Amino acid sequence: MKTNDRFFGNLFDNIHITPSRLASFSNYTLARLKKTNPSNKFDDIIALITPLDNQFSTEATTLDTSQNIRKGQTNLVDEFTTNFKHSISELEGVIAYAIGGKKQVGFIEFFPNGLTEYNNANRKEMPTLINRLDILADKYSKELGTNITAELKGFKTDWDIVYEEQGTAKADESKNRSEKSITRKALEIALMKAIHTVGLEFTDNMGVCWSIFNFNLLYYVTKHKHHHYTGSLQAGECSTIINKRLNTIVRIRVNNTCNNADIKIWLAANETEEVPVNALIVKAGKTTIKDAAELGDLNNTFLRVINICQFNDAEYEVEVIG
Repeated sequence: MKTNDRFFGNLFDNIHITPSRLASFSNYTLARLKKTNPSNKFDDIIALITPLDNQFSTEATTLDTSQNIRKGQTNLVDEFTTNFKHSISELEGVIAYAIGGKKQVGFIEFFPNGLTEYNNANRKEMPTLINRLDILADKYSKELGTNITAELKGFKTDWDIVYEEQGTAKADESKNRSEKSITRKALEIALMKAIHTVGLEFTDNMGVCWSIFNFNLLYYVTKHKHHHYTGSLQAGECSTIINKRLNTIVRIRVNNTCNNADIKIWLAANETEEVPVNALIVKAGKTTIKDAAELGDLNNTFLRVINICQFNDAEYEVEVIG
C-alpha cells in the first residue's frame, strides 16, 4: 500500500532523485543535525551518516548528473524561461523604484524594448537577455541593493545549469537509470533513520523537523521558486530581507536559529516604518511558515525583520516560496 510505503518505506528510493540532489540533501541534513543537537542526542546518527555522506559526495561528482531524470524533464529550459518571465514581470517595478523611475537611463538599459521583449523571448533570445541583466546588475548594484543584484545575477547561474542539464539529459535518456551503488543504498537507509530519530526527539515541534530536512533539494522545482536568505542582527537591530512585491501564492518560512533572542517579521511600506503591533513574532529556536498576506499588506514590498531582544544577537533563515 502507498500509505505504508509513505510511513515505513524508503523515501529516497525514487528514480527521479539524482545522485547530485541526494548528495546535496545529505550535506544539508548533516550540517543541520550538527547544529541542532540537544544534549548530543544525535551523535550516533551523525556518526552513521558522516562517512557515507563523504563517500557518496565523492561518488556523485563522478556520476552523470542526468542519471534518473525522467524523459519529461528534457524541457527544463522551457520551464526556466517561463519562471524567468514571471520573475522579471515582478521585478520591473522594483528595478524602476531603485533606479529612480521608468524614465531614467538605467531603467531603459534594463528594458530598452519594454517588458514585452522579456515576455516574448524564446530560448534563442534568452542568453542575450540574461547576459544583459548580469552586466547591468553589476553596473547598478549600488542602487539595486545586495538582494536584487544577487537575484538578477542568479538568472545567469541558473540558466547555465538547466541548459547544461537539459543537454546532458537528452544525450543519456536511453541509459539504465535503475542501478544504485552500495554506498547510496546505505546512505538512503541512514537518512531514513535520521528522519525517524529527529521525529521522535521533536514530536511536538514540526518546525524544527522541517528546518533539518530540506526536501526541496531532492527535486527540480518547476512551479514554485525557493529563495533563501540568512542574516544576523545585533540587539534591537532592524533590517530589510528583500524589497519585492509578493503575491497571494507566496509562502514565507522563517527559522529563528538563535537560542536566546526573539525576532519579529512583517511587510513594510518603506524602510522607516515603525514596527507594527501585529508583526509576526518568531521565538528563539522556532520555525514557522506563513502566507505572505499574513505578514502584512501585499502592496508593501519591504520584508523587514527586527531583533526584539535588547541584550543578545539574533540569527535567522528566511525562505520565500513561490
